[in-house]
Amino acid sequence: MVISEKIAERIRQRRTPKSVYDKFVEFEDRAASVYLHLAAHFSKNPELSSLWLEMGMQEKQHAGFLQFCGDEQLFTENLPDEAVIRRLEEVYREIEKRVADPELQINDAFQIALDLETSEVNEIYCQLTATTHNAPYLWRKKVASLSPSHVGFLAAAARKFGVSEDVLGRLDLLCEKCP
Repeated sequence: MVISEKIAERIRQRRTPKSVYDKFVEFEDRAASVYLHLAAHFSKNPELSSLWLEMGMQEKQHAGFLQFCGDEQLFTENLPDEAVIRRLEEVYREIEKRVADPELQINDAFQIALDLETSEVNEIYCQLTATTHNAPYLWRKKVASLSPSHVGFLAAAARKFGVSEDVLGRLDLLCEKCP
């Protein structure tokens, strides 16, 4: 067995529902970090910076709610597998490289946000928090942690800041899927 195969086997053996939830808390925190980086990058434009700050705070709320579910052992039976986690790791690495570009333009920033929002993380977030639907007080907390339309908010801002038609079209399609 090659060393990397041994490491992979140890990771599989240590995989628990809590470790999966912790990984998705990390993904939500990384998404927040991307948006907060965009807020700092565009700080000379207070309105645009504010948009990215708001998106970052929404991702922080997602992370907090997932952490709560993990800590309270409100686990779903249908956990994402290692292949999904590895694929998302790669998506985040690529997005984090792109967001670090000092020459990043507004259109690029919205493309990054679109790529982040169309990754599987949002779908998996809903799946991982589905166990809270049976407890009304938890369901209200989950709903409160979501903006009326996270993607709709992003699409409206993209229009306001003159983002390309290609990105706007993709955001509109995403809005139809996630109203």
